[in-house]
Amino acid sequence: MTSNTTARTSELTSALSEHAWLRAATLLVAGALQTLTFSPFNWWWLGPLSVALILFCCLPLAPQKLFRAGWLVGLGLFGTGASWVYISISEHGNTSVPLAIILTVIFVSGLALFHGLAFWDFCVGTRSFPWSGVLGLGQACQKQRGQAAVPVSGGMDTL
Repeated sequence: MTSNTTARTSELTSALSEHAWLRAATLLVAGALQTLTFSPFNWWWLGPLSVALILFCCLPLAPQKLFRAGWLVGLGLFGTGASWVYISISEHGNTSVPLAIILTVIFVSGLALFHGLAFWDFCVGTRSFPWSGVLGLGQACQKQRGQAAVPVSGGMDTL
């Protein structure tokens, strides 16, 4: 990498660090881009771009902030991909529009919690959940942050 590219990357990272709303918007957009990788759009090349945006935003974060970052990614993904839920509730369930919107928001927010839990588990949960060590992702994250890797029972070494 050239020094010019490194300087631009550090400028973007500092901008994301200074403005929490910019990081949140980037994570929402990254989640929304994942919806476009599936049918009927099939823009598969947006998948790696979305993952790169997520990594760019999440790697400098403290482990305590990863849950919120994952929830925002899930909110972007499910918020743009769950329009069928609104249609099902309002059209087939014969509910009012405000109630259908509220129920859809609750549904999307609940599904996004799973992404939040996965992001949190990526770095923090290796001590609590034995299945985290199966892929060794949490241990790789701990090594990157300079922490000692915690041996996890139930990982690949015990299979």
